[in-house]
Amino acid sequence: MKKALNKWTAPKSVAPERIIQFGEGNFLRAFVDWIVWNMNAKTNFNGSVVVVQPIEKGMVEWLNGQDCLYHVNLQGRLEGKAVNSLERIDVISRALNPYSQNWAFMALADSHPEALGGFAAAPAGETLEVIIPPELLERVPAD
Repeated sequence: MKKALNKWTAPKSVAPERIIQFGEGNFLRAFVDWIVWNMNAKTNFNGSVVVVQPIEKGMVEWLNGQDCLYHVNLQGRLEGKAVNSLERIDVISRALNPYSQNWAFMALADSHPEALGGFAAAPAGETLEVIIPPELLERVPAD
């Protein structure tokens, strides 16, 4: 029998909530949140992500059920060598459903007005512009 994945069975880091992410799907969790996890590990970013479910029937109940912990399995080739890694991602601090937790969503927006200008989804057919603060870019190693 598999052991449940939660903060009681696996360590979970605690960091300031620096990113509000609208969406909780596989791509965002396996790409964007994996990048945040790497930034925490390789720089002094020290940030976590608050996920906001963009549709009424989403995945935040599932995410919260395992304390927002999940694994990313990377497979492929790096510098000609096979790669197959499994990493436990722990950067999502909490996940909100604004349809049933509107008070929590509004409190989040009130407490982080600067975060609402960061990442956003572009309408179909338009280009997505990602704004990364210059001070963050300075912390990323060149190698």
